[in-house]
Amino acid sequence: GQYQLARLSSDAVAKAVGLREGAQSLLDVAGAHGEFSMALCRRHPELSAMVVDLPGSARVGRSIVATAGMSERVRHVEGDMFAADFGGPHDGALAFNIIHHLSVEQVGELFSRIAAALKPGAPLCVLDLYDRDAGRRPDSGSFLGLFFHLTSGADTYSREQVSAWLGAAGFGAATAKTLPQLPGLAILRAERAG
Repeated sequence: GQYQLARLSSDAVAKAVGLREGAQSLLDVAGAHGEFSMALCRRHPELSAMVVDLPGSARVGRSIVATAGMSERVRHVEGDMFAADFGGPHDGALAFNIIHHLSVEQVGELFSRIAAALKPGAPLCVLDLYDRDAGRRPDSGSFLGLFFHLTSGADTYSREQVSAWLGAAGFGAATAKTLPQLPGLAILRAERAG
């Protein structure tokens, strides 16, 4: 189901990620189905991607990527995001729809691990559902935040919080991009400091 939803937005997301021309290597953390990596590879002819995910997700993702004929450019590595070898240095990284399952400490650790696997100037893009401004009426994001807290012990975070954690991990100022194909979600993009 996540793959089918991703297909509706992957071309727009690939454009919003903003990889530099000639990019050759992408790290996709918890990328499961691999659709966003495949879309970036279609957009950048020299690019190959490494998707790191748990064994069950990697197995499904490999099948999807093979069916799409992209196995030569998108490969799955099985492993926990806090222990797997991220390789690198990469020209960019994705962390999509994962931080709301992590504690504050885990988000910081993940961002630091990703920074260590990137070239200076390479972007990390974090796609997620972010908290709305304080004082506003609860919406579906508020209920999802409660759901994430009950199921993962984590929460949705604000753009400001995530931007600060990116800075602490060695990234420059983050910019936010919203896409009509992804209502309620945003991409925070920050480049690794040189």
